[in-house]
Amino acid sequence: MARPPTVTAGQPSAPLIATSAALVAAALVVFGCAKPGPPGGGPEDKEPPSVVRTYPSDGALDVDTGAALEVTFSEDMNRLSAERALSSAPALEIRRRRWDGETLIVEPVALPDSTTIVIEIGPEARDYHGVAMGSAHSFAFSTGGVIDRGVIEGTVSYEGEPLPGAIIWACRGAAAADTAGVVRPCGYSTVSGDSGAFRFDNASAADAAYSIVAFLDADADRRYQVAEEPGAIVPEAVFLDSERDSVGGLSVNLVQPREDTSGDEVSEDAPTRPEPDGEPSEGEETPGERIDRGEAPGERDDRAEVPEEPSTPDESEPE
Repeated sequence: MARPPTVTAGQPSAPLIATSAALVAAALVVFGCAKPGPPGGGPEDKEPPSVVRTYPSDGALDVDTGAALEVTFSEDMNRLSAERALSSAPALEIRRRRWDGETLIVEPVALPDSTTIVIEIGPEARDYHGVAMGSAHSFAFSTGGVIDRGVIEGTVSYEGEPLPGAIIWACRGAAAADTAGVVRPCGYSTVSGDSGAFRFDNASAADAAYSIVAFLDADADRRYQVAEEPGAIVPEAVFLDSERDSVGGLSVNLVQPREDTSGDEVSEDAPTRPEPDGEPSEGEETPGERIDRGEAPGERDDRAEVPEEPSTPDESEPE
């Protein structure tokens, strides 16, 4: 009869020693390969997103009026902020917005025929981690065989200093605040650079008068709230046609927000005229706040009242 192997107390068996040695060796391999690195989740994202591709491409001609627009970003975006940051001139009626990974796809009801269309993604568009683009991106294309090349350029200042980061619109025709004191996006859009300079390319030069709207968008809603944000409206400041398709040297000086500006329109000379010394008397407007009223319906008229002419008695009635 075979006897079982003798095991001395305190001494592990040979199979156990082999198993333990294998486990120790494996552990050394695993931990020996580990390298120090940043905590889980990686380093903080500070890189601003950018636009890496568009469809149609910038300068494209004869784009189909049924085409969808595509904007591809360099990384995952905060989708709502990117959608809100996108604007077009002329304004397009949008049927649907959807995403395919990092690409925003916008489906207009229809693109206008034989028209230059400028698309802008504003600097407030943010990535998934909340980092804003910081600078606007625009591209232009045409549904016809020609693309507009009109140019409008100038500078924006505030309190005598060049103002970067201001939103500027070139609106075809008149621009005025509504009854709530808000000017909504209109026409072409851009943002002033470090020196306060701005420039619109691809503006239509087909006998068009443009009003210039410039303001500091304090709440990033892309609306000019005239009672709360510094800004200015220059009505029909620029006229472009076939003989003059480029206008430069515009100087727009933002003024302080005013208490009640519903339906007001700042006159053309307001942005470039300095305010006088001293406080204006009650009911008096400073030169930088001259109002051209009488165009928008329902607006308040602060001008001096004209006394009514005395009524004449109706001859048909007895005195």
